[in-house]
Amino acid sequence: MSNNSLVTGSVHSNGPVQGGSGAIITGDAWVASSPANVNQESIINDSDFIFGQSGSAIDAAQSFTPSSTERLTRISLNLKKFGSPPNRTIRVLTDNGGKPSRNLVASGASGTLQTGQISQSSFDWINISLSAPPMLQAGTKYWIAIDSSTDSNDYLIWAKDSSDSYAGGEGQYSPNWNASTPQWYSAGGDFGFKAWLGGNFNSLSSVAVGGNAHANTITGCSISGDAYYQSISGSTVLGTQYPGSQDPGVEEMPISDANISDWKSWAQAGGTISENYTITNGAIASLGPKKIDGDLNVSNNADLTITGTVYVTGNIVISNGAKLRLGGNYGSLSGIVLADGSINITNNSVFYGNGAGTYLLFLSNKTGTAITIGNNANTVIFYASRGNVNISNNAILKEVTGYQITLSNGAQIIYESGLASAKFSSGSGAGWAIESWKEVE
Repeated sequence: MSNNSLVTGSVHSNGPVQGGSGAIITGDAWVASSPANVNQESIINDSDFIFGQSGSAIDAAQSFTPSSTERLTRISLNLKKFGSPPNRTIRVLTDNGGKPSRNLVASGASGTLQTGQISQSSFDWINISLSAPPMLQAGTKYWIAIDSSTDSNDYLIWAKDSSDSYAGGEGQYSPNWNASTPQWYSAGGDFGFKAWLGGNFNSLSSVAVGGNAHANTITGCSISGDAYYQSISGSTVLGTQYPGSQDPGVEEMPISDANISDWKSWAQAGGTISENYTITNGAIASLGPKKIDGDLNVSNNADLTITGTVYVTGNIVISNGAKLRLGGNYGSLSGIVLADGSINITNNSVFYGNGAGTYLLFLSNKTGTAITIGNNANTVIFYASRGNVNISNNAILKEVTGYQITLSNGAQIIYESGLASAKFSSGSGAGWAIESWKEVE
């Protein structure tokens, strides 16, 4: 953040936040320590384990034994789903004679499994962060437990290794993990999991924070609220200081690789354009669902309506007064445009939703510089899970999520609370939708 850049709202970062001249965050700033390494895992998948559908297999758990004494900063589970099960609670429990106990290893050792990130068609790794990453002891057995409920139409499927090759634990299931005397049974193998231990300390520096600041290290900041930290220097704090505070937990990205794979499939189901797609010089067109095996270029006052999910294998360039609209066929839902390459938005391009609470989501899979934005885009959500989003030239945006975000030259992000309930679809006739959106502020 530099040159009078502004975030109206709060920021949660899994990496360092570096400010500069006139950089302001009006809300709270949360700077998490990044997960370090996978300490324990079971990654073989030769069978499925269904739970929460019927019978006694309602809750499921996998034990593991860390090899070092560190904080558990992330859990990854290899899952798919049937139907649309609701979000589930993940708990890290102590061991009770080779079975899960009913006790958390520490206060806050739980998190939410966002089932909207799970695919119906294939297994994929889903990351879960914990409210308060617990300290685990080397050589001690712990359990990762999924608290489910019975629904024959909406349930989860956990990848299983029937050879039971992970030596540090095993998979078990229960009709009710929280019964007064819970019964647990062997699942006949290990469930797919990864336990991430340790973390890389991150810092908050040279930013004016209007709310509270949470970071391992705070340097050169002006904080209107309270400050939670391990180390602080060169900063002013108007509220209360809390030295020795635990680092904030990681905030997982709201879109999974499984989601992206599904979106690509839905776009391709509408057919493939086997060349660059260009619309220019005031032309009017509609597009989607469609895969473009090339680039998408919209320029010079051209007007393009998105009527279904669009997947571009190359780059997207929107420039020179171009207009992009969300088609009326989406109704109250929002639409998706994704690219394997970069996305570049410049020179007074204009975007339209389909009424209040509807948006276009532009997503880039590219590493490095993924999205470049040089003008306002109030009805667009930008997302770059692997790359950098560069925002400049006094651009004002509603929502941005990225592996890295760079604001300069008066750029502003004004987070909109309504985004927390925005819903996404692939377009008319689609068989699925992301049921909610959670912004990483």
